[in-house]
Amino acid sequence: MSETEVHLHAANCSGQNKNNYFLWYYAWRIITDLHWEILYSFLPAGHTKFAPDWCFGLGKQAIRKTYISDLFELASAIENSSVTGVNITQLCGLHDGQVIVKTYDWVKFLEHYFKKLPGIKGYHHFRFSKSSPGYVFCQRTFDSGEVEYNLLRNPENLPPRRVYPTVITPVGIDLDRKKLPV
Repeated sequence: MSETEVHLHAANCSGQNKNNYFLWYYAWRIITDLHWEILYSFLPAGHTKFAPDWCFGLGKQAIRKTYISDLFELASAIENSSVTGVNITQLCGLHDGQVIVKTYDWVKFLEHYFKKLPGIKGYHHFRFSKSSPGYVFCQRTFDSGEVEYNLLRNPENLPPRRVYPTVITPVGIDLDRKKLPV
């Protein structure tokens, strides 16, 4: 193992970033000894305008102005959206159905082992530690005290090591969606 600690920062978008599935995944990484310490923090509300937002904006502008008929044209439009080269694309799959980045069904896999954190939206900092596997330490603000919460449904039933969720196979686009507008 080369990396034992992880520090993650995310925008305070509760629907996308601050959800129980991320917490379960980080707890799983600690339990399976993939990491010893994980810190997961959110920017305060109103302070989330930062470089990635600007980069997404450039990509959206380029897509609106460009005729795009396939994945490679989409990637090219995004790559060319900035003269500074800040937008770099990575395809996750190809036209022929080849999967480059596998997608795992983490929710179905982890829901058997973990339960939801009550009041998750009220916290901005989460810590996971090898010394307390299955627990998350939550803080409302950086200088507030930590609240400890056991995420495990049953401390006797831990996720197995070296076992991963099933891979989700992309189904592709159905015929109705493939049809070009008239």
